[in-house]
Amino acid sequence: MMAHPWWIVAGIVALAAGTYLIRLTGVVLGNRLALGENSRQLLNDAATVLLVTVAVMATFLQNGHFAGSARVAGVVAGLLLALAR
Repeated sequence: MMAHPWWIVAGIVALAAGTYLIRLTGVVLGNRLALGENSRQLLNDAATVLLVTVAVMATFLQNGHFAGSARVAGVVAGLLLALAR
């Protein structure tokens, strides 16, 4: 089932606004909020885990179903080539 185009546009706008607000909050509170080294490391790790999770989900799933072994093999091959470089 294809989503209506305006839902897609609304989703893109919502994500863009959220991203902008997060960046703006970082700029505004950057000098006012002092984080410890442990908190900074936790935020770094959380961002990495989030990106890896999105990559893994995109590798294995398409429309809520298994994407197929060809996609998984292609991602693994690309990852190996990137690491070999």
